[in-house]
Amino acid sequence: MMRHNVRRRSHERRGTAIVEMAIVTPLLMLLLLGIIEFGYVLLMHNHMINAAHQGAKKGITLVVADEEKMIDAVMEWIANADLGGLLTREDVTATVQVLDSNNTSVQVQVVLPYGRAAIFGRFLPEGFDLGSTCTMFR
Repeated sequence: MMRHNVRRRSHERRGTAIVEMAIVTPLLMLLLLGIIEFGYVLLMHNHMINAAHQGAKKGITLVVADEEKMIDAVMEWIANADLGGLLTREDVTATVQVLDSNNTSVQVQVVLPYGRAAIFGRFLPEGFDLGSTCTMFR
């Protein structure tokens, strides 16, 4: 009789573990997907920082800052970043501002809408953009 009760308790514990796992697994998966999403968005933000830097570097090395050449440098860096065609010229907004009349400083701003950088969907509100501004001086 004693053995029968021990066996019953063992089966009850196994059932409890299955129920606990059924409750915890979706939460753990959501946490894992959130970590992956955050990491990918952080990677995209890093690409925007580097692209703005490359555009500003191109503008500061020119004798006369040319906005089109600076934007081309931004887009060339994004193309060389091997993002699998995720970003196109239409997806990235790059604005260039020559800060003084002597062409001794330039500023490049690169903005990517969060919706284009998201993998799993939009967890952040509309209007949240990834971007960077880089200013360089001669």
